[in-house]
Amino acid sequence: MYKHTQNAHALMALLVAAVVLPVGLVVLRADAEVVVGRVIGVVVLLVVFACAVMFGRMTIAVEGGQLVWHFAFGLLRKAIPLADINGAEPTRTSVLDGWGIHLTPRGWLYNVTGREAVWVKVRSGRDFLLGTDRPSDLAQAIEKARAMMKALTTVLLCALTIVGCNAPRERAAAASAPDRVSKEEMTSYLGWAIDLREQSNQAREEARRKVDEKDTAGYRAVFERRRKEREAILAREPFRGTPKGQAIGGVLNILYASDTYSRNEQELEKARARFGGPLVDSILQHEPLIREKLAPPGK
Repeated sequence: MYKHTQNAHALMALLVAAVVLPVGLVVLRADAEVVVGRVIGVVVLLVVFACAVMFGRMTIAVEGGQLVWHFAFGLLRKAIPLADINGAEPTRTSVLDGWGIHLTPRGWLYNVTGREAVWVKVRSGRDFLLGTDRPSDLAQAIEKARAMMKALTTVLLCALTIVGCNAPRERAAAASAPDRVSKEEMTSYLGWAIDLREQSNQAREEARRKVDEKDTAGYRAVFERRRKEREAILAREPFRGTPKGQAIGGVLNILYASDTYSRNEQELEKARARFGGPLVDSILQHEPLIREKLAPPGK
């Protein structure tokens, strides 16, 4: 964490002196007609003193994943996330840039005294300048904090990747042995396929009843409800989106192309060419299990 406060003692002294001397002459005059002038002079003195106190000091900090800066008492506090910063480099402002808060050719300037500053480059292009008597320290603190954030982000992504890879046993096995299907994997897939088939049969039967009853509204409601059920079942397909899952689905479609078990060797050869012979053959090793699970008793 970095934090530094710069005080503009010389600026405050000059500002106060520039007002105190002329105003003091008015206040100390003995002429009765300058009573109003005295009151105004006192008010001006108070205003100048307040401005000198509030804007004669600026604090800059790098903390909590942000670059923060403000004037005395937290006045005009500004902050920007370090993630939004592209870089920071020490620089010097021009004589025309001066002090205070105003727009310059390189962005907004926040400066209480001197010409030393840090040019903060922002991803959005809205760069700005922070005046400081320690420009190198500030620039290094910003870059160091940005590097730490990048390192933490990398560690977090790695951790999330490890957690994400800790998938269910079936998917872990699929990743470790992409060219074969174990009995556990086939059992898991067949259980899902049975759920999908039963849902489809129930949806078809329920829709047919609504058609027979000429219940158009009921048919639409059934269709929408069953569609959502089907999407939910499809979403939990084992090995979804993987070559293994595509191969199992392809082989089952070939074996049950006509709703009854039938081994079409020509189509299976096409499947071998598409998914790989070892993978398809490992699926066919589970034919007894497939027929037991998918074929109703007595069929």
